[in-house]
Amino acid sequence: MTTTFKTWEDAFDFLANQAMQRQVLVVIDEFPYMVNGNSSIPSILQNSWDQKLKNSQVMLVLCGPSMAFIEKELLTVKNPLYGRLTGNYKLTSYLFMKLLSCFVALLLKRLSNIMQCLVASLTT
Repeated sequence: MTTTFKTWEDAFDFLANQAMQRQVLVVIDEFPYMVNGNSSIPSILQNSWDQKLKNSQVMLVLCGPSMAFIEKELLTVKNPLYGRLTGNYKLTSYLFMKLLSCFVALLLKRLSNIMQCLVASLTT
């Protein structure tokens, strides 16, 4: 199923609604390119965060290759997203590989649990 949105506000509202019932992880990679395409994104995101997202079960991860951009657009007082950051992590290649291995292990554990449930349901 594909869902399309007319505006970024609509997309963020959809995420907030989804995250009211369950935990939702949203990763926006290349955030600087997103902002370059639409410079109002930080303000739209600020409004969505303040109105709905902060009261939901969403975990929003903004990624980008440029620390200068992240520091300028997210960490300075004059910018819309200032004060809404709960973590700032610079991933080295070692840390990235470590996180990747943890993610794979978690995924394999979940797949194993799913397979056990399927086998159990087939044998009953």
